[in-house]
Amino acid sequence: MNNKDPFLIFSERLKYLRESRDLTQKELSEDLKSYGVNITENMISLFERGITEPKLYYIDAIARYFDSSPNFMLGYTQNSSNGLSFKVDADILFKHINMSDYTPDDCLKLIELISKYLRSTYNR
Repeated sequence: MNNKDPFLIFSERLKYLRESRDLTQKELSEDLKSYGVNITENMISLFERGITEPKLYYIDAIARYFDSSPNFMLGYTQNSSNGLSFKVDADILFKHINMSDYTPDDCLKLIELISKYLRSTYNR
């Protein structure tokens, strides 16, 4: 595992993924808003520069936007694809979980458990 701060890795990967799609920070902000996620252009700038640590909700939303996983965005895995083509079930599960009730470490563990459950359910 990488010894680098997960939020610094998030900053780097967010910028890399955004630029790889030729998106400006403003375009990314507008795209996310169209999905109901209110992340401003300024917030994206702060995230990319490592000035502000994003809430887990934002990490999850950004990861899903880029068809990735929170674990990849934070540097816990090197695989950018979460492999979940069954996102409807994942979305349903996450809607019933209040992530603010958990610590960041617990949230990551919960996300991993849900991911394992979905993979085993769908034989992936």
